[in-house]
Amino acid sequence: VCHGLSGETQAVKAGADVTAIALGPDELSVALGDADGVITVWLLGAVSTTDNAGSAAEGAAALSVPARNDGGFTGAARSVARHWHASAVGALAYTPDGAQLLSAGAECALVVWRARGAPSERRIVPRLGAAVVGLAVSPDGGSYALACADNAVRIMSAVSLEVVALCRGLQPAAAAGHALAYSSLRSELVLPVRNAPGTLQFWALNSARHSRELVVVPGNAGAGAPTLQSSKHTNSKTRRGGPQGANAQGGGAVCFVKFVAFTADCDALVTVESRPEAELAAVESLKFWTASDILVGAAQPAVSAAQHGSGKKGTKKAREALVGQQVGAAGLSGWKLHTRVDTPHERGVTAVACSPAPGVRLAATTSRDGTFKLWEKPCVPTFSSPG
Repeated sequence: VCHGLSGETQAVKAGADVTAIALGPDELSVALGDADGVITVWLLGAVSTTDNAGSAAEGAAALSVPARNDGGFTGAARSVARHWHASAVGALAYTPDGAQLLSAGAECALVVWRARGAPSERRIVPRLGAAVVGLAVSPDGGSYALACADNAVRIMSAVSLEVVALCRGLQPAAAAGHALAYSSLRSELVLPVRNAPGTLQFWALNSARHSRELVVVPGNAGAGAPTLQSSKHTNSKTRRGGPQGANAQGGGAVCFVKFVAFTADCDALVTVESRPEAELAAVESLKFWTASDILVGAAQPAVSAAQHGSGKKGTKKAREALVGQQVGAAGLSGWKLHTRVDTPHERGVTAVACSPAPGVRLAATTSRDGTFKLWEKPCVPTFSSPG
């Protein structure tokens, strides 16, 4: 660490390989995050007596603030360790007043530490949706920006610790399978997400923006994302990772979307998912999805204008109720699961295709067992497996 005014340097270290670093606004404190998930905070200057009295009441482990000295570092450097992260620390940042230290990583969570308090004083914001790889704080300290592994930047309020804005780009594609398709109905490209291989992302080509997501195989965010391994436990097995092995954090096998295909009218979607198991061959499922906006245009006897009054107002209310029911069932993805077929073939599926003829609801699958099957949609809007 180099003092900006005096040019004096002082060496500090962490317990493992350093993966993140942040310099305090007082220029006399530095935080090092390492591959074992430990944050080591170093104080490089002399301690002011005022801050010593305040920190003594918080316990011996509390950090006191060094007095600013423009002439250089004074006194011996001291350190304290903070540990919450189970994997490598991905990012660190101080707030402008130096009162808080932010940390994040592969756990898809933000940890807000009290920089001058005991190591146990922290707040955790979980379930951010993706691993965090970068942090930035606004000059007034009112907002935090989190750069995430899903190619998105989440803006969080420093007061409520809630995400208030989301800027998202095209997410890195999963390495396994051949799940790539194009929807001519909305000019969308569909491909799986690398940090969540069981999720399909829809990218609008006309506007060059992320439009929606479809969770085909529910799972933990970040399970398929590569992460820095602990320096004490890294070996050839943990480095492999990928959708067909154990996840990077030592959890269970990663499920992923292997194939995806649209019907000619793009009103139905066919997916094949693979769920590797520890002592068994991969378990696959064939799923058929229907577009929720296609269903809205169809007549449904369950909801009628008579239930909501007569005339145009009653018809409008009935339609709004119908849309609400279908959107609630399909979620924000715009797709609703209609049929699931477990183990469609005795061995793994090698290809999926839909008939190019408009109005024809026919899908074909091939397998490593040397067979192919045809899956027909006999009547709108249902799919069925061959008898």
